Amino acid sequence: MLQDVRYGLRTLRRNPGFTAVAVLTLALGVGANTALFSVVKAVLLNSLPYFEPDRLVTLARGDSQTLNPTNVSYGEVEDWKGRTRSFEHIALFRGWTPSSSDGGAPEMVFGLRVTRNFMDALGVSPFLGRGFLPEEDRPDRWHVVLLSHPYWLRRFGGNPNVVGQTILLDQVSFEIVGVLPQSFEPLSFTDAGSPPDVWAPLGYDLSLPEAGRSWQHLHAIARLNDGIPLSQARAEMNAISSQLAREFPKDYPPDATIVIVPLRESWYGKIKIALWLLFGATGLVLLIACANVANLLLAQAVLGASRLRIVRQLLTESIILSLHAAIGGVFLALWGTRLLLKWAPDEIPRLNGIHFDPTILFFALGITTVTGLLIGLLPAVETLRADHRDALEQSSRTVRGRSRSRIRGLLVSSQVCLAFVLTLASGLLLKSFVRVSNVNPGFNAQNLYEVNLKFIAKKYDDDNAAVRAQTEAIDRIRNIPGVESAALVSTLPISGSFGALDQAGFVIQDRRVPDPQVPSVDRYIVSPDYFRALEIPLLRGRLFSEADATGTKHVAIISEMTARQFFPGENPLGKSIQLGGRHDDRPWAEIIGIVGDVHRTQ
Repeated sequence: MLQDVRYGLRTLRRNPGFTAVAVLTLALGVGANTALFSVVKAVLLNSLPYFEPDRLVTLARGDSQTLNPTNVSYGEVEDWKGRTRSFEHIALFRGWTPSSSDGGAPEMVFGLRVTRNFMDALGVSPFLGRGFLPEEDRPDRWHVVLLSHPYWLRRFGGNPNVVGQTILLDQVSFEIVGVLPQSFEPLSFTDAGSPPDVWAPLGYDLSLPEAGRSWQHLHAIARLNDGIPLSQARAEMNAISSQLAREFPKDYPPDATIVIVPLRESWYGKIKIALWLLFGATGLVLLIACANVANLLLAQAVLGASRLRIVRQLLTESIILSLHAAIGGVFLALWGTRLLLKWAPDEIPRLNGIHFDPTILFFALGITTVTGLLIGLLPAVETLRADHRDALEQSSRTVRGRSRSRIRGLLVSSQVCLAFVLTLASGLLLKSFVRVSNVNPGFNAQNLYEVNLKFIAKKYDDDNAAVRAQTEAIDRIRNIPGVESAALVSTLPISGSFGALDQAGFVIQDRRVPDPQVPSVDRYIVSPDYFRALEIPLLRGRLFSEADATGTKHVAIISEMTARQFFPGENPLGKSIQLGGRHDDRPWAEIIGIVGDVHRTQ
């Protein structure tokens, strides 16, 4: 064996061009597969970082009129808790972005408001301090917070005595009761906009208007009781949903369902399919590389020796090439992973968990071994079929040539087929990308910049004072040299980051619609210059004016799609709508304009 290795090394050194091409080809294939495997492992294969994560699920409300399951309300979850026997915990949460002004300039803090049992449902305990107490999850007692480990280090310098101190959020003093462990990973599908820095109690009870059954603005996660299968929980919750629809016909549609999805599926969403497809594509690249190098080895096969000797030589050379390729492939994988981390979209969760641990290295070693055997196998098979002992005879040389031609033809055909599949898939992907890139978002994004502003309601005596403060802020931004226009909006278009209360029921005056069937629409709160700043076209009617912002008359502008959906064949201008629900106390607003459609998500 040692003699074969020495001979193989000498052979490869005598053919530096062949060796360089073969090693580079295989290194690219091994590197791409190793890099993608590190992503797949971190995102899809690693267990979720919670206690018994397979028992964790998400809950949402659905019905035949809703394409996608919606958020839930506090009131309906209280109905569920009183009837279900399938869950150990049902916890609720919503996004929260308070402003922190301790120690200098204000800073926007990303956070979550959660029910007291949220961390219990995940199976997470603070490493400093404690969790929330039952009495703290009330409307008048919720001014306590848990800190994330990164925020604790950044804001408090890792002070171990931070528990008991206070932090000012939205001009309200919050007591710090605990710090979460460094290993804690927040849920990826929240309204926080970024990994949360702070957690505070939800602070709801049924006395609050936003706790009503029609206020579906909360996310729900739950932990199944030990031994309860998912199918049993789904059957029980759908039975409960039917009971509630009969008992509360004003609050639940007759076909209401409760959608239960394992937390892992909710976490990954469509990313799972995309990653596996990408991983499969890199596997095809490696197969093409193997076929290419096998073809080169076949051309280099030495004649005149015994068949066994040639087989050993081919397999030895292929393993040597693969080992050299593995070294280069690992370095390429490290470099490629850094690029992936830099350019990967935010929608891919858990990318911070990518590490080149022994599992990744064993994977690289495994595909290296398989690659070495694969690229040496076909030339070896051809050698066994040819009669090298009759190498000097013309007839044997002819047979051997035909055999080699068949094998090389098979390799070339395999390369062409695999390359065709990859090219076709790449072409379809490129076509989809071009089509998506050419979609008009509904506004002019050229030279458009985002500035996050936080207005704290308690600082202003009334709504007019708050409007004046917002107007002053916009005027100051507008007066910055180079700024052509500026406006305020509650949620950015195409951001997809709708918060807890950015959706509302859509009620049209003088139309009778059963309460559970009141449709839901996206609600944007904007300043008068919003449509001009984004160059959103006005189709009919007029835009907002400064008088609308301070006047007593309530007005609204709807999109073209909303006009088509709710006012087919009629003129919506002048009609009155209510955003909230039939039993809401919000005032009626007159429709004064129709504008072009704007995409909500990318």
